[in-house]
Amino acid sequence: YKDWQATDIVIQAMGGMMYTIGEPDLEPIKAGGDQAQYMGGMNAFSAALAALCYRDETGEGQHVDISLHEGIVPVLEYILPAYSYLGAVLKRWHNRHLFSFPAEVYPCADGYACVGASRVWEDLATILETPELNQERFQLNHSRVHHDVEFVGLLTKALASWKKRDLFHTGQAWRFSWTYVPTVAELLEDPQYVHDRFFVEVEHPDAGKHRYPGYPYRMSESGPELRPAPRLGQHTEEVLGGRLSLGAGEIARLRQQGAIP
Repeated sequence: YKDWQATDIVIQAMGGMMYTIGEPDLEPIKAGGDQAQYMGGMNAFSAALAALCYRDETGEGQHVDISLHEGIVPVLEYILPAYSYLGAVLKRWHNRHLFSFPAEVYPCADGYACVGASRVWEDLATILETPELNQERFQLNHSRVHHDVEFVGLLTKALASWKKRDLFHTGQAWRFSWTYVPTVAELLEDPQYVHDRFFVEVEHPDAGKHRYPGYPYRMSESGPELRPAPRLGQHTEEVLGGRLSLGAGEIARLRQQGAIP
């Protein structure tokens, strides 16, 4: 495949990722973002660290080849072992995970909430005031999977009257991994992001002042600074004169020729 052209959607398709995403009776769909590229970056980082460790031990460098096509395969998770060990061809299963059902995104009164699987079903039934969820056939994961249509119907009905933030706070108070799906506007005002000052206002001379995501890490002694994108040609003199040691006359000639802004 080395001479073939590919984009992220091509890698997701050929690596099997798209086979796992979507409704069972509809076409496969692409995961959000450039997942193949992200995973390729993580694999490249891991491989580079391994190569550095090898260099430290032996004093020798080496060539590292990263495959996006191969790197996307692990997202198949249990689908690949199910075929390898059992010969079972599993289909896409909505927005769910076979081993943590009913963890999924459900509609509620003012949007959507993510309700994760709970090991204590009596508590779930109590919180949602839906004793039907506490039936014996819903106690174990494989049994819930077998009765998924009935179970999802009961759960969806129970969640319909809840507001998403109330679900989030109530679930967390019971130590359940529940959350809500924020809109973009809600995301910018999220209390945790506000507390961490994650979104930073940056002023650009042309675009004006806007909020941008900051860096997802904190450093005790140093750290990166979020600055506006440079204007066209802003650092031309600094790079050509300071770093490449070109004289003012040479830079002026390049600018006159239209080679630089």
